[in-house]
Amino acid sequence: MSSLVVRVRTIDEIRPHGNADTIELAIVGGWQTVVRKGEFQPGDNVVYIPPDSILPLELSEKLGVTKYLSNGRVRVTRLRGENSQGLIFPAEPEWEVEQDVAEHLGIVKYEPPLKFTIGDCEVDHPLFPRYTDIENIRNFPDVLNLGEPVWVSEKLDGTNSRVGFVGGQWMAGSHNY
Repeated sequence: MSSLVVRVRTIDEIRPHGNADTIELAIVGGWQTVVRKGEFQPGDNVVYIPPDSILPLELSEKLGVTKYLSNGRVRVTRLRGENSQGLIFPAEPEWEVEQDVAEHLGIVKYEPPLKFTIGDCEVDHPLFPRYTDIENIRNFPDVLNLGEPVWVSEKLDGTNSRVGFVGGQWMAGSHNY
């Protein structure tokens, strides 16, 4: 996985946006970001926040970008047909160009959630069997007695799960694992 670097950079170029009047394109170290028109000039020192960075809420609120983030995560987006590959904002005067300010700002790298595979599963437990066929209660009209308590569940989302307390330990599984 790549490392997170949030550096103070210099704006290389400002280009007009071909499909908008109020925004333009800022080129910073080979990255293109969409910015408000007139907000930046070539040569300005800015903090460049790359995609897959997670901003703390206080910083995203201060920058006014919270509603554009995915749970605090900066993503590459298209605005009026142009890619915006990260965020920029004016650097503090005391920060030097190429200084990494990620830790100072509390920005961390996005880590995708773990996806479990068959290799991550425990071996089958004999008292926690897999199941494939669930009988329809309509085939057994006399199995329940009048007044007997019944628990009913409904499968809603196209997946299934099984959970049980077996041999003094909780177990969970899917249809096959």
